[in-house]
Amino acid sequence: DRYFKTKIPKRSRSYWIEFSNYLLKSKTGSKFIIGSLTCLKNRDELLLIPSYEDLLLKPAKTKLNKNNKWYDSNFNIIKNHNTINPSNKNQFAMPLDLYRKGIYMRRWKSGDRILSATSNQNILISDLFINNKLSVIRKLIQPIVVDRMDKILWVPGIAHVNLKSKLNNH
Repeated sequence: DRYFKTKIPKRSRSYWIEFSNYLLKSKTGSKFIIGSLTCLKNRDELLLIPSYEDLLLKPAKTKLNKNNKWYDSNFNIIKNHNTINPSNKNQFAMPLDLYRKGIYMRRWKSGDRILSATSNQNILISDLFINNKLSVIRKLIQPIVVDRMDKILWVPGIAHVNLKSKLNNH
């Protein structure tokens, strides 16, 4: 019948047995399609997404402006002359000229790396996602903040670039 404002199609007994096997035996990240619903297995939970295909079609890159929203994240840009605590991964400070040149949000791409401000090492974004146990959906909607040259500056809540090293290399 109707769940998530979506009609669940009638299926055969063997189809539902296959779904049961999916629930019992599939690995984290695997998908199962039921009509327009997509089931995603994530560790100890089952995510039901009514518009998974729409989620994949979201813009690849969006200019970061004052009070932007990216899926479930909100960005507030303030002019601040005080130092921001570099260990706070929920805030990021940058020079005004870098901001004026253009800052963008996008989703992660395979092979993305960041020069971490805390470890001062290049780290794969995919490794950060694994270490922070991000689900398949969370990986899709996690914003990545980049400069106009598509260099990663910040992964909100997870890591930010060593901006001094970045500025010295440009």
